[in-house]
Amino acid sequence: NPKHLIPEDPSTPMVLQLETAMGAAIAAFEGAAALRVGRQRFRPVKRCSDLLGLWSDAYVLGADGTLDLVPDRGGREPLVDLDPRHLGTLGQLRVAFPFGAPSLRDCDRLTVHGRVRFGRAVRALGEVDVHGPEDDWLDVPDGLTLEGRWP
Repeated sequence: NPKHLIPEDPSTPMVLQLETAMGAAIAAFEGAAALRVGRQRFRPVKRCSDLLGLWSDAYVLGADGTLDLVPDRGGREPLVDLDPRHLGTLGQLRVAFPFGAPSLRDCDRLTVHGRVRFGRAVRALGEVDVHGPEDDWLDVPDGLTLEGRWP
């Protein structure tokens, strides 16, 4: 996977991240075995889009440490697609969502393009597509309910 040495700084050199298939890695250890861990105990986070979904109210943390979708989602995870140019690092995510994730409890898909900064208590319903500018910030007002394309 090609990426910058410091992901937040595009001026740093490009490097290659090498990944090994799990089967090949296990073969290197005598007596090793695989253990399947269900989604209620492990939810992979590879991108900021994955993390924002888990930060949202679409999930609840159980007393036993499991992370589950809220029951009224019917087992359907909200799909989150954030612009990697402006929302691809943890630092960028914290700037764009200073009050935490918007409510995704009733959201099927949230797509964010450009530079967008979300206010407090923003709610997304159904399929939401937010388009911000490339060179300046678009602020989503506190308490706004987003549906469809915005603005």
